[in-house]
Amino acid sequence: MLINVRPFRPGSSDEARARALLREAVFSSVFAYFWRMAVREATAQIVLLLAAAIFVGFGYPIQYTALSVPITLFLVFVLVVIGHWNKFRKLERELDETIRKLASPKVGFWIAEEVEKDRGRRRRFGRKKGLEYILDENYPKANSKKALLAMVVVEPKRDPDMQEPPESVGWIKRLAVSKALRRRGMADFIVDEALKHCVRHFRAVETSTSQCHESARSLFVRKGFDVLQSYHSNVFPLTSAKKYRLRMPCILKRSLLDD
Repeated sequence: MLINVRPFRPGSSDEARARALLREAVFSSVFAYFWRMAVREATAQIVLLLAAAIFVGFGYPIQYTALSVPITLFLVFVLVVIGHWNKFRKLERELDETIRKLASPKVGFWIAEEVEKDRGRRRRFGRKKGLEYILDENYPKANSKKALLAMVVVEPKRDPDMQEPPESVGWIKRLAVSKALRRRGMADFIVDEALKHCVRHFRAVETSTSQCHESARSLFVRKGFDVLQSYHSNVFPLTSAKKYRLRMPCILKRSLLDD
């Protein structure tokens, strides 16, 4: 498979395909969060309360209290799905905002798509696990109807407290890889393009991941990021996830500009 990594094109089919990939990325963690909620103490308490309501409140025989377990788990699953849907809608609005910011030289947005081979034009720059990667912004043999395989965004870090010089730190976000092609090196290549942008425009770069995205955290640690902070964040009602903030001085990646 030949994959082209190139800048995002506003006003093209990239917009709809980016939203589709974003939706896939968001909902890929539904079951991870569901199981986290299912084993929480709060969920067990809900089961007990519902069982008591069935037995005492409604007067059903005690054997019917067993129904409290599947009912609670079903409600938890529905809650997780609703939470993910709300998260997707929020990130979709953020994506639209990013697209509007692309006129700024400090904002970058890259996508990866499958393309047909054109031996007279393409320039190979990587191969891993059966995938071949190229960098060509105007590659002619792309199929705009095919789903995007990966994407990543870089923006100046929001710093309302002005703890650092304005727009001196980059923020990597919206890293997403199609589920069918994860763990095959694609994130490595597209993140390198984001890091090249950071080296040109920022003195440091940060990102954040959650415990439900261990592979992403491992990737950034391999790239040279250090974990600055770990904390728990209430991502959905009744549940929280451990999140990590990572940072790396851009000087560590100056060699990327020589590739």
